[in-house]
Amino acid sequence: MLTKQNESLQRRFWSKVEKTDGCWNWTGATLPRKTGGHGQIGFQRRVIGVHRISAMLHHLLTPDNVEFTLDSHFHILHTCNNPRCVNPAHLYAGTHKQNMEDLARAGNRRLPRGDQHHGTKVTNQQVQEIRKLRQSGITRRIVAEQFGISITHVTRICNNKARL
Repeated sequence: MLTKQNESLQRRFWSKVEKTDGCWNWTGATLPRKTGGHGQIGFQRRVIGVHRISAMLHHLLTPDNVEFTLDSHFHILHTCNNPRCVNPAHLYAGTHKQNMEDLARAGNRRLPRGDQHHGTKVTNQQVQEIRKLRQSGITRRIVAEQFGISITHVTRICNNKARL
C-alpha cells in the first residue's frame, strides 16, 4: 500500500520488529506506559503509531491514499492487549468507543479518573458539595469562588458534563 517513495519507512519499520510465534514486538521508540506504551515512528514530519503502520502494510486499512489512512478516525486495536505488538493477526480496525470498551474489559484503563487524575481541580467529595450548594440556590459565581474553579466548571459539574 505504501508507495516506492515510502520504502525507507518500511525498512525502518521492519528493522525494529522482533517476530515471535505470537506477538511481533516493536523494539524502537515507544510512548510512556502510562499513556499507552505504543510503538511510534516518524513519518512525513509527524509521529505515527507503529501498529497503524503495520495495519497499512498488511492492508488492514485500505483507503486510496496514505494520508487518509494516517488521519483516519479508526483506531487500530489489539486482540493480544500488547501495545508494542505489530502482528497483523493481532490487529483490527475499530472506533474510539470500541477501543475504550476493549481497554475496560481488559482492565487497562490507562488514564486515572476522578480524584486520581493529575489534572483534577476538585475531589469527588467536593463535586458532591458543589451539586448540593447549587441545588440549595447558591449562585454559580459564589460556588466557583469558594472552590477556586471557573463558573463554567461549576456548570459542567452540575449538568453532569464533568466528573460523572
